[in-house]
Amino acid sequence: MSSNSSYYTSLLRRMVFAIEGIRPALLSEDSLRVLDELRGFRHMFRHAYSHGLDEERILILLNRIKSSNPMINKDLADFRQAVASIT
Repeated sequence: MSSNSSYYTSLLRRMVFAIEGIRPALLSEDSLRVLDELRGFRHMFRHAYSHGLDEERILILLNRIKSSNPMINKDLADFRQAVASIT
């Protein structure tokens, strides 16, 4: 991979795909969008030391993550259950 950013983007995107006979998908497309938004914010935050943070943007993202938490937890529980049924 050319950078950590593209590595993590690629990793998240691969989590949406099931690999037949190996593993089910880990994340739904909706969870991917939320987590990729968070990844993008983290990337900007780490590289924006000289810039101020947009408090409104942070609060919007925080609320989005909080409201998406049950969906992401369901994806993880579904994945665990599917993997347990394979073994």
